[in-house]
Amino acid sequence: MKRFSLIFALLAIGIGCKSHKTSPEVEEIELGLKLEERDSKPVKKEEEKESQCTKVLDASDFSMDNEDQYAGLIKLELRDNCLEVKYQFSGCQMGQAFLIKQPVVQNKMGFTQNLKMVIRGAGPCEMLMETTAYFDLQGLGQGPEVVNLRVNDQLEIDYREN
Repeated sequence: MKRFSLIFALLAIGIGCKSHKTSPEVEEIELGLKLEERDSKPVKKEEEKESQCTKVLDASDFSMDNEDQYAGLIKLELRDNCLEVKYQFSGCQMGQAFLIKQPVVQNKMGFTQNLKMVIRGAGPCEMLMETTAYFDLQGLGQGPEVVNLRVNDQLEIDYREN
């Protein structure tokens, strides 16, 4: 009896797997959607980066709240006059990222612009999240001089305004 049940179950699975077929019209539509999705992704991603490039705030225009936290930086990258920052933070939800300009320091090596990256509204949870933010660096440059950008005293990158 057990042998008969096992054979019957295997036959049912085999027949069930072979009976699912997609019509040529459905396959063509699915293929068209996949190609359209594939072709639109790179353009859309570049447009998103440009539109997400937000203003750097002056320290006088920003006050820290008790629930604000500094971002843990992973990577800095320049895209023309836009700074791409990959970072992580703890929270219950995606918070809003702010990049706050501190006073410029001049030393033997040139200018250093200290910046603080703060996350607001992430909530008190301990879930670790990772994302990317984009900031407009227009106005941070020192003319033709290269400025060293130091973010949260963690990562640095050299910047010359275009």
